[in-house]
Parts: sequence; structure tokens; C-alpha cells
Amino acid sequence: MYRYCVSGLSLSSEFPLPELGDARAEATGVLIRREPVDVAPPDGHSGGSWARMEPDDATLHWRDFGTIRVRRGELVEVDAHEDIDPAWVRTVVLGQVMTLVLAQRGLFPLHASSVAVGGSAIALAADSGDGKSTLAAALVAHGQAFLSDDVSALRQDGPTLHVQPSVRRQKLDDSSLRALGHDPESFPHVHSREAKRAVPVPAENVGGELPLRAVYVLEHSEQADGPSFEVLPRATAFTQLMRHLHRVELLTSMLGQEEILRRCAAVASAVPLVRFRRPRGFEHLEDDVLSVLEHAR
Repeated sequence: MYRYCVSGLSLSSEFPLPELGDARAEATGVLIRREPVDVAPPDGHSGGSWARMEPDDATLHWRDFGTIRVRRGELVEVDAHEDIDPAWVRTVVLGQVMTLVLAQRGLFPLHASSVAVGGSAIALAADSGDGKSTLAAALVAHGQAFLSDDVSALRQDGPTLHVQPSVRRQKLDDSSLRALGHDPESFPHVHSREAKRAVPVPAENVGGELPLRAVYVLEHSEQADGPSFEVLPRATAFTQLMRHLHRVELLTSMLGQEEILRRCAAVASAVPLVRFRRPRGFEHLEDDVLSVLEHAR
């Protein structure tokens, strides 16, 4: 059995998860095992992918992958096809499956990358392909500690939200790697069906759990002369959180719309959401980094 820590949880897995770094021997919080999943598809389903979602029992099935079941936020049963690339299995488990685990445990899985700035965390939320991982990687290159890539696990402690350190890896495409001064061929693809590459983050560059200072919602503006910031009013912040909740359709199906609205409202009340508009293009990346650091501090 392999043991790890991720997003504030201890994991025991029947197969290795090298993306999580060195194994650790904490007590089991989440058990991941290979197990046949005997769950019937929804009534009327005629093939392909499907999902059966309940608050404490969620099953996902993909025709070309297999089936994964998540129960009570503590048991993950993986029934993948035998010929599946193991890296693909790990990507699914550490991605959308972990999102279900976090949600079942009451955490908020924000579709955002996070870094530490001045003793607290900032989250960079954006649509896929809009540069949150690239900007986070550039901030880490500037000396900020890495916390998470793509999904940030938010834990509420009274009025304060905390960001939990996640997978010590960044997923970046070739153009982003070149803009950051790296040779893309130095890094493997995340898995055989993924164009992005897996860039490990050294343990010394990873921070611990930190209070969340703000969520920056990244947008490109063709008219912008330079970076600009706007603190969003509560109603707009709530809408943006709904938009950037990771796998919002799955989570709404699992937890129900009322619970999703409640969780988004709690986050919107706890931290400011700041719209960060900046010109498109890697040539502006250095200005973006300096602007975010100045604003966050």
C-alpha cells in the first residue's frame, strides 16, 4: 500500500501515485483500490459515458476508460480497462475524481491555480486555456511558493478559507514552457492522450496550508494597455464562483443545486474576488507577474 498526503488528506493507494512525490505514512483518510465496480447505468442509458450521482455515492463511467466509484469521500474504487495507460488512470484519479472526494468531504474545489504571496495564498481562476497555470508557474519562478495547479481545495475554518497544497506538478503546454524559458522536450506528456506536459515542482518550492487572501479571476482584454484590477461586487463574485467551481455540472448533480449555491455564497462572503484583465500574449507575462505581486501585497 502506498501512502501520500494531498489537499489536506492522507491517501492510501493500491497503486503508486508518483505525482504526489515522496510517500508518507500518515493514517488513512482516503483509500484508493482496484476493485470491480458493479453499478448499473441510469435507466434508459444506451451506451457511452454515464454518471450516477448521490451526495455520498458517485459513479463515473467512460466507455474507453472504465468505471470509478467514490463513496463518502473516503473510498475510491477504480475499475479501469486493463490496457489503459497508467498515467491516464492517475490523471483521472487526481483530477475530477479527487474533486468528488473533496466535495463529499465539504471542501470547495475551485478551478484555480494557487501560490503563496507574503504569508497567505492567492488563487488564479480562469477558463481552461486562459493562462492560470502559466501565470502561477511564472510567479513560482519569481520565488513564490507553489500550492496547487488547476484545482485549489478550499477549506473553511470559521470565517477564514484555507488553501490546501495539492499535486506537486504543473500541467503546461509547449508554448507556455517556451515562454518560461524551458525546453518542452525536457518534460513528458501528462499521459498518452494529453498534449500538455507534466512539470514537477521541487519540494522546496512548495508551501504549506495557508489562508486565502483573494481569488483573481483572469480575463484577456484586447483593448487593455496594461493590467487592471477590479474588486467584484458580491453578486458578481457569486456568479464567478459558480462558473469556476471545478466540474460544476457533476457536483451539482451529486450535491444538489441548493448545496452548491450555499457553498458558493460562503466563499463569496469569505474572500474578495478580483477581476484581473490583461493584454493577451506571453510578451506581457513579466508585467502580469509584477502587477499581481504588487496588488496582492
